Amino acid sequence: MTVVDPHNATTAAPASDQGYRATPLGTSAAIVVTFERCCAATAVVTGELDLACADDLVAAMCSTLDGQVSGLQIDLAGVEFFDCAALHALERVQEYAERRGCRVSLERWSVSVELVLALAEPSGWARPGPRIAGHGGGGAFEGPEFAG
Repeated sequence: MTVVDPHNATTAAPASDQGYRATPLGTSAAIVVTFERCCAATAVVTGELDLACADDLVAAMCSTLDGQVSGLQIDLAGVEFFDCAALHALERVQEYAERRGCRVSLERWSVSVELVLALAEPSGWARPGPRIAGHGGGGAFEGPEFAG
């Protein structure tokens, strides 16, 4: 996977067969979308996800789904703050993906995200599993898939 500073890049083309797009989400969050050869994409989100950037998060993920991708994996392990507006944003992305016939899955998430998921118990999502050691305070879990 390509690593970039999302606040200093908007578009880039690495030398590999992968491509990526980095986009700031408001002033305190960012998303880096990596495109794989096989029509899949991974969105790595970092920072604070709240009402101030929820619409930007939805727009970035939905524009990814508008491309020639069959699925989107979401990595929230770098998210430091996550509230119900962010959860609602992910639900909007899920609904958008369903209308397009795309698969969306949560691959990893932080403790902040885990707390909201555990409290809200959104329908169609697997409960957080055991934290895998070695991820620096973030949680890595079995990849629960949005119900579809």
